[in-house]
Parts: sequence; structure tokens; C-alpha cells
Amino acid sequence: MLKSGITVRWLLTTILVIVLILTAISATIVLVLKDYYYETAENKLQSLGQSSVVADYFSSYLGSNDDSFSARAKEYVDNFQELNVAELWVINKDGDIIVTSTGFVSDDEEYPDYIDALDSVSGRAVWQGTMSSGEKVMALSVLLPRTNGISNGAVRYIISLEAIDLQIAKITIIVGVISLFALFAALCSSLVSLG
Repeated sequence: MLKSGITVRWLLTTILVIVLILTAISATIVLVLKDYYYETAENKLQSLGQSSVVADYFSSYLGSNDDSFSARAKEYVDNFQELNVAELWVINKDGDIIVTSTGFVSDDEEYPDYIDALDSVSGRAVWQGTMSSGEKVMALSVLLPRTNGISNGAVRYIISLEAIDLQIAKITIIVGVISLFALFAALCSSLVSLG
């Protein structure tokens, strides 16, 4: 009887240690992959929003009348080659969205990255959050060059995180199933060794 009590305690301790190790490994794998995917999305945003390209495109229209700026903004959106990757907004000097690549935007939409970019020395800011539609996104606002310290507007690039999060969820399920299989194998091995 004493042997079976020690054996049971040893078996439970072994299983607990295995569960803790598998949980730590699984969580680490998922967190590393999430960081990798999100960093890749941010790098894509940064490459889309190269300040010099944006500044060059709008440079001759900065400080011009609103109609000229709006026409140039529409042209910029129409010529945007990465619509399959990101949504594009152009924001005027008053902070109003004047054109988007989707053709619409909710009236109650907030864009905190634009506000942060206004306060940023670099004139750029990244934000990760949920749009008014409920879609989880990552966005980058790039200010157009200022005139006499006054903002001339910004270009905002938005990438949906929905597909990335779905991929991470799939990986989490796979890692979880593998961990459960490993736990079951360890449990079976321990029971077999008890004989």
C-alpha cells in the first residue's frame, strides 16, 4: 500500500511537471509567433508609408487650395498599388478624412495614430486597436511635411489583423493538440513503466 501511495504521488508530480513544461513551451511558441506576425505587419506598414515618397508626391500641393489637394489625394489613392494588403486614407490639414481607398469611412471613426503623429517628432505613429466596425487593425499615420509648423494633413495606411489573428488561433490549436498528445504519451509511458 505504501508503494502505491508513493507511486501515485510520483506519477502525479511527474504529470504536473510535464503539464507545466508543455504549457510554458506552448505559450512561448504562440507568443513568439504572434510577435513575429505583428512585427511583419508593422514592417509592411512602415514600407508602405515611406515618408520621402509621400512627401514627394504631395510636395507641390502643400499649402494649395483644398480642391487641388483633394484632387491630388484622390490621384494618390487611385494609384496605390497595395490595395490587396492595406487600406489607404488621406487626411487634410483640418484632420478630416477626404478620401479613402474603400470609398467610405464611418463618421464616428477615431484615428489615434494621426493624433500621436501630430505630437511625434518623426511625424509618424502606429496604432493597434479596433475600428468602429469591430475589425481589429494596425494603422500607420504619416504626416505630410508641415508648413510654418502647421500640419498639412497625413496619409494613413491600415492593415487588418483579422487574418493574422486567425492564423495565430490555428497555430494555437495545433500547438495545443500536440501538447495534449505529448501529455497523453508521457502518461501512458509512466503507467507502462509502473507495470
